[in-house]
Amino acid sequence: MTSPVRQEALEQIVELARRYSIAPSEITAALQPSATPPRNKAPLFFSALGGIFIISGIGAFISMFWSQMNSASRVIITLGSGVALFVMGVLAAKAEDERYRRAATPLLLIAGLLQPTGLFVLIDEYFHHGSDARYACLLVFGVMLVQQAATFVGTRRTVVLFFAIAFGASFFATIFSILHVPNEWSAIIIGLSLLSIAYSLSESGYRSLSAAGFFIGGGIFLGGIFDVLRHSPLELLYLGLTCVTVYLSTLVRSTALMIVAVIAMMAYIGYFTEEHFAHSIGWPAALIFLGLIFIGIGAGAVRLRKRYIEPHREVSA
Repeated sequence: MTSPVRQEALEQIVELARRYSIAPSEITAALQPSATPPRNKAPLFFSALGGIFIISGIGAFISMFWSQMNSASRVIITLGSGVALFVMGVLAAKAEDERYRRAATPLLLIAGLLQPTGLFVLIDEYFHHGSDARYACLLVFGVMLVQQAATFVGTRRTVVLFFAIAFGASFFATIFSILHVPNEWSAIIIGLSLLSIAYSLSESGYRSLSAAGFFIGGGIFLGGIFDVLRHSPLELLYLGLTCVTVYLSTLVRSTALMIVAVIAMMAYIGYFTEEHFAHSIGWPAALIFLGLIFIGIGAGAVRLRKRYIEPHREVSA
């Protein structure tokens, strides 16, 4: 007898096959063992290792001779190195040889770290005269956002998309700070935006990046909501919101969002208990009760993950 989970998986397979006009013979052929030899991951390993050594070498050089450098040297070693690695990374991503394309990711990763650092050094060395540092952040994040977004359009690299999203969030956070938007509302807006982007990524070819978006965006959003509701008559609504977030994590099939929601729920329960029961004689009993709640939340999260997330992930895989 077919289990409910298997039956649901089969129904989804049939629905996808009908939607994209996939013939049964194509499904059968796809299920056959592939004769393609396993991909050699050694080049990727050595590329990542090489990137680590490059970062370490540049960092060691800068730390050893920073105080002895003049302004131009400091800009060249940071911004200049970043721009050079960025050009190399783009050229490698566009190369026809697979070996060069594999080297593009570590090059673009290092460039994404060195370039904003170099821009801050440039501003500090030549243009900083006691002005508001937020405008420097706005300029750097804006330039990097435009560069990374344009680079992603041309290369479709996941690491470039990650930097584009990160610099975009930082850019708008700086704008909100300049406009004196309260931090909690800024967190809510940026958190919701990251969650929306993460959901879009989960439905595309960048699902691996969506997990980070759900985790970071969910944490920022729930943190902002907590700051808004704390010490207000509606504070207990936060507990309900975390429960709703757990439910939403099953709809979008995101373990990362579920983890954030469970952590937020447990943290709030601990905070509420400390605020209202810390100095009462029933505190030990409250601790035991709190422990039982934590166990129940953990067990429930595991069941939800196995019931709603893992089966859908296997189907989508």
